[in-house]
Amino acid sequence: MMHSILEFLFVLTLGLTASGIVANLYRIVAPANETSLSHPLRIIVLAFSGPSEILESAIQGRIARQQSTASFWLPSRWLFIGA
Repeated sequence: MMHSILEFLFVLTLGLTASGIVANLYRIVAPANETSLSHPLRIIVLAFSGPSEILESAIQGRIARQQSTASFWLPSRWLFIGA
């Protein structure tokens, strides 16, 4: 039982780390202005970095007090349930 829990936590951590790395590499490499290539590229990157992007926007909205507590916790819970 403990082995299964550790495997789950390892995979969860690995997935969030990989999605964070992909998201940050995209931010470094992506052009600042919108081009015809940047939108499809953004969609492809979001397929891999979606969890960290959703979590980051939920955290930023909560810090700025633009979101309620429920709108912060729902995406956060969804990320960990979907893993």
